[in-house]
Amino acid sequence: IEEYKQLLPDASVVVMSGSWPPGAPENPYGPLIDLAQDQGIPVWLDCTGEVLQAALPHRPFGLHLNKKEAAAGMPASHLGPAEDYYLQYVQRLAVTAGKDGLLLYYANGETAHAVCKLKKIVSAVGSGDCLTAGLALGQHQGLGIMESARLATACGSANCLREELGMLYKKDVVRLKAQTAVAPIK
Repeated sequence: IEEYKQLLPDASVVVMSGSWPPGAPENPYGPLIDLAQDQGIPVWLDCTGEVLQAALPHRPFGLHLNKKEAAAGMPASHLGPAEDYYLQYVQRLAVTAGKDGLLLYYANGETAHAVCKLKKIVSAVGSGDCLTAGLALGQHQGLGIMESARLATACGSANCLREELGMLYKKDVVRLKAQTAVAPIK
């Protein structure tokens, strides 16, 4: 935590992702989100289960889940769409659906759908992390919803082109951005 506090002043956005090992605090992300917010730094979160439920009240800026995780993470008492539930807590919600692409929701009502069709997928492992990195970069660059969706989708897709897991190359992202289709969701 002390090292995190030292690094925060140099950050424009923070990404937190993944599960925690047994014995970790029940709310590991909450205090870290609070520290970033105290300095006006937006936090993108990519996690599931109890860790996600503990973090949501701390109101991270953005959240990335896949479609299955989004449905599984809602309480049984919530009867509406998943995006309505999560947008109570975050300003931006990214829901991925594999080959069907990215649905990006902003709390202000803006929405976007982005998809990048690939001819060959070497491995999709790590694509969600790369997509979340693209969302954070879009945040850092001040991109609007359409260009953020395009960049994030290109980053997640670029990961699929190589054997290295959770790895992308700028030249692949640039090429894939040009072939990523983006449209508002009506």
